[in-house]
Amino acid sequence: MKYEKGLVDILLENNNSHYRTPTGWRMEGWRKIVTDFNMRYPEAKFSKMQIQEHETQLKKDYKFIKLILQRDGVSWDQSASMIRGTDEIWDEIIEDMPKARKYQNKSFTLLDSLEQLFDGPIAEGGQNSPQKIVGNVDEGGNHMSTAPDMSVRPSGTINANFDETWNSISLLPQTALGPQGIENFDTLQNHTEDALGLQQHGADRRPQS
Repeated sequence: MKYEKGLVDILLENNNSHYRTPTGWRMEGWRKIVTDFNMRYPEAKFSKMQIQEHETQLKKDYKFIKLILQRDGVSWDQSASMIRGTDEIWDEIIEDMPKARKYQNKSFTLLDSLEQLFDGPIAEGGQNSPQKIVGNVDEGGNHMSTAPDMSVRPSGTINANFDETWNSISLLPQTALGPQGIENFDTLQNHTEDALGLQQHGADRRPQS
């Protein structure tokens, strides 16, 4: 019982998304659990396989007890940590589920902890939290380049080239567009088209600026 309770405590301590998914423990999670257990109980000398087998058996016991408690006429005695029911009800339960016999007169003090472990939420693991800034990381863990928030993306009608980090922007030259800059591009374009049209009709062929 000491080792079972200790194992459940360690499982709860590591019950976060960094070590566990909704379908089971990650490989890194099992390494952490085995290390923690053997540091806490060095005399036990449990292997990874033994600890996994204990966790599997605890899960089976918990699911089976929950199944029995769904039957009519049974209740959970919190003070004794036992399932309560009349002999007639137990006879019916054991007839339907022969493996339930071992829970008839056996206390199960870990029910609340196992309910929190197997049916409770998995906490967010801090070590795997997603980063708000996405970028390339060098071997030293430093961000080499980052992508800024999309809200700073330039707007308007411009001819621009953007690299992956939005740092290199080349715009149309504004020297020929007058003081109002890029906004008068359509006016300049229309003026050029009118000048070219005059040339096609034999007008003055002086070079247009």
